[in-house]
Formats: sequence, C-alpha cells, structure tokens
Amino acid sequence: MKAKVPFIIPESVSYLFGRLFTGLMHPATMLMPGLNENLSILEAGRDGAEYLGAVLVNGIFVGLLLGAAFYMVSAKMEVDASTRDLGSLAAGILLMTITLLYLILYPTWVVRKKADDMEENLLFAIRHIMVQTTAGVSFFDALSSASNGYGAVSAEFRKIVNEVNGGKDLTDALDGSAAASPSRYYKRIMWHVSNSTRSGYDPGNVLKELVTYLSYEQQIKMKKFGSEMNVISLFYLTTCIIMPTMGLILALIMSSFSIVSLSTTLLGIFVFVIAVFNMLFLGMIQSRRPKGIL
Repeated sequence: MKAKVPFIIPESVSYLFGRLFTGLMHPATMLMPGLNENLSILEAGRDGAEYLGAVLVNGIFVGLLLGAAFYMVSAKMEVDASTRDLGSLAAGILLMTITLLYLILYPTWVVRKKADDMEENLLFAIRHIMVQTTAGVSFFDALSSASNGYGAVSAEFRKIVNEVNGGKDLTDALDGSAAASPSRYYKRIMWHVSNSTRSGYDPGNVLKELVTYLSYEQQIKMKKFGSEMNVISLFYLTTCIIMPTMGLILALIMSSFSIVSLSTTLLGIFVFVIAVFNMLFLGMIQSRRPKGIL
C-alpha cells in the first residue's frame, strides 16, 4: 500500500518544482544509502533525488511562509527593524530546518513502523504454519490458513496467496514478498522457505529451525530491554524523585529562614518541570521497548 508523505504543498506540485533541484540532490542521496530502498518499500514511485527535491521545495516554502508571518506580526507590534529582520530570518531558517529533517526522516520512521507491525505477530504466524506443515498440510494451504488473525503478517500472506491463485509461481511470490518487506526477519524467513520449496526440501523442517531462531531472538531482545531498564530506572529515581524531593525540602527550610522566597508561581514551575521530566522518561521507556517479535 502506497504511503502518503505529509508534504505541506500538494504532492504533485512538490515533485513538479522539485525537479529543479533533482540534479543537486543526487550527491545527497549518497549520504543516505537506505533512502531509495525505503521509498521502494513505501511504493512512493520516486527515487531518492526526486524525493529530496520535493522535500527541499516544502522546506523553502515553510521557511518563507513562517518568516513572512513573523515579519508581519513584528511590524504590527512595532518592533525595531533590525530585530524584526533578524527574527524573521532566524524563524524562517529554524522552521525550514525542522521541516527538512522531518520529511527526510519520515520514510525511515514509516518503514520502521511497518517492520515493527509485521514482527509483532511474526513468531506466532510462523509457528502456526509449522504446526500445520508438520501435521501433513501442504505449505500453501498452511500459508492460506495463516493469512488471517496475525495482523500485518497475515496481510502479506494474503498477497502471496492471491498472487499464486492468479498464476504466479509460489517461489517467485515468496521472493517478491521478501524483497518488498521492511522486516529483516520476514525477509530471512521467506528466502529460506523459498529456497527449500525450490529445491524440493520439506519446508516444515526449515520452519522448525526458524521458530527456534525467532524464539532465541525474542529472548535476546527481552534480556537487552531488561538490562536497559535497570539503568533507566536508577536514573529516573535519581532525577525525578530523589533530587526534586531533596531540593524541595531544602527550599522549604531556606524559606523558613527567609533566605529564599517560595511563591505559588515558582512552585507551579517546579511541578511543571517535574511533569515534563516524567513524560520524557515515559517516552524513553516506550521507545526502548522491543516492538517486534513479542
């Protein structure tokens, strides 16, 4: 399924004007070797140079738009000319940089999300097929059986089944699915199964080895996450519980001797900062949690 890139300017217009910068973007694609592959997985229909050209057009547009908006607001507030010009330039460059970084990294984020969605149920889907093939069911029938109930993996299995029913060879369909997949685990599995079916080897035996491999990878990820959580928990206790508590107690003691003055505003800022730190730690924990093969 083609992913829609969140361009500020309509996609057709972005690529139209982006052609002006395509030649300049070819060297930039050398610094991002995975960009073309990610765009292919997302079925963008464009190469890296074309995409970066469209990204640059959107970045320039946002920079000019926000810079002009800042200039007009500053003029209405009667800010002096030097501050107004410098502020407009800084605001435009800042927003252009943020837009460029977001759009450049967007394909990587989407591909990673797709890979995580596939790997979430991959182990269970492969185990399902393994059980059926070892019970005497053909691999294609087992694959058809697993084409429902396992989320994004089942969607890929359905594509393979539909292609085979449409006349395509099973091994070619498996190879094509592996090549278009963002998940390196799914790629390995499909290539192993494809090689086994091509050589006439029983896929059930291959699937047993693959299930063992995925289970081992699952254990490694969980152990790594557990060790990281030990460090994160210690850091969290220090920065979000112990230090704020001791700081607040010290401030209360000092305020009782009139050394410092604690106002409602100051306490509100203190609570806000602690809340922000807590949200940052929760986001860190969520980002570190293994999303695939669980």
